[in-house]
Amino acid sequence: AHAGPARPLVVLLHGAAGSPLGAVQQARNVRTFWQPVAEAEQLVLVAPTASGNGGGWLAPVSLGDRPTDYDVIDAAIGWAASRY
Repeated sequence: AHAGPARPLVVLLHGAAGSPLGAVQQARNVRTFWQPVAEAEQLVLVAPTASGNGGGWLAPVSLGDRPTDYDVIDAAIGWAASRY
């Protein structure tokens, strides 16, 4: 069940952050930057946080690698889809 009309979804990915804590802050910064646009245009923002040791994104090295940040991004999109 959707909470309202369909809205465009924007996935915001931060750059390399130097540390896990830096990744959290970068995700917040990116989301804060886009928030006024999202409110004005009725966009849904998803800003997941990278989980790499250096605050970067973990991609699969070979087929079937799990978990990676692809899974994190997929879960964030799924969460947004279920709410909006």
